[in-house]
Amino acid sequence: MVLKRDRISLQIIDCEFGLSEVTQVAVANPSNFAAPPEPTLAATSLDFYSKLQLDTTKPITLNVGWGSKATLVNGVQTFSFKDGSSPGGVGYNESWSFSYLSLTMWGDVKNIDNTYYLGIDSDSKAFSLMKL
Repeated sequence: MVLKRDRISLQIIDCEFGLSEVTQVAVANPSNFAAPPEPTLAATSLDFYSKLQLDTTKPITLNVGWGSKATLVNGVQTFSFKDGSSPGGVGYNESWSFSYLSLTMWGDVKNIDNTYYLGIDSDSKAFSLMKL
């Protein structure tokens, strides 16, 4: 995850977030809705890939790219954003939330589209990140 912050207010103004060394496994769901695999990228296509020490031989999935969300919300040592688009175009389907201290950050993702994805969520604090 790479964050852009306002130097004066310290508010997060944009973010890029991806997962490296991606392995995709089909997860059973109540509606048996078949979902295609998420597209993957080469690590070299991401900004700061060398500083993040990403393995360029492994696939990357980009969950959020620069400027891709219009709903970034800041709080006291927290921020969240909504992303994704439901197949029926009914709106966002993911709500990402993160909390942070000076060197660590943790977060989770909730599925807010109960029509198409039936509310499958991550565990609380599923993501644990450290400052580089």
